[in-house]
Amino acid sequence: MLPSTPPKRELLMVGMSAKTYRIGNTVRKECHVLVDDMGITEQNMEACKNEADVCLILGSHPLIAKCLSIGPEKEYIELEYYPNGNLKEYVQTNCTRITETDLKRWAY
Repeated sequence: MLPSTPPKRELLMVGMSAKTYRIGNTVRKECHVLVDDMGITEQNMEACKNEADVCLILGSHPLIAKCLSIGPEKEYIELEYYPNGNLKEYVQTNCTRITETDLKRWAY
């Protein structure tokens, strides 16, 4: 049996406090560490910990990306990857077909 190749790590975006990657069917948000600026790194770690806490507080919800795991120091969050894009892109692409009922349903 041949060893399996680990999934490719694809950079999706770089935000203020984290870098987001797609790894197979997982989206991983990793805290952005700047070795030459510990003040910014501490702020980034705090933002990442806050986001992890929000995931823990909210738990599972059908309108929120499923949280698969959180790092032991809350330095990363792994979310389920959804292949059909995000809601913002969907709304932009399909704005003529989206009803007011759809918008209300998505808001709750």
